Amino acid sequence: MPSDPASLVKKYFWDGYVWHHSVHENLGEILFYYLARVRPFDQERIASRLGDMLRDKRLGSVRVFPIYGPYDLLIRAWLHPAIEQRFRLWLDEALERMRTLTPFAVTQID
Repeated sequence: MPSDPASLVKKYFWDGYVWHHSVHENLGEILFYYLARVRPFDQERIASRLGDMLRDKRLGSVRVFPIYGPYDLLIRAWLHPAIEQRFRLWLDEALERMRTLTPFAVTQID
């Protein structure tokens, strides 16, 4: 961990913060959700591979939640429509043993 406090602030300042939905909408982004089934489910490997992909593609408005039931992950992502198809391909590469990916988009936020 860096010993310089200024570099810590730069690196961790936005952790835990999210933009208001109107900011994403003004940028032309849409809120997408994905249900993913991954077999076998190795949470540490999945977290590592998804983290690498998100850093590599510089995607900051993506959150991944493990869930129980027929699906293993709920992925929430604010994406511009121009990259949504590529995002699915990136997920497919990162989740190398993904069996199912069910996407849906939020059409209205109240």
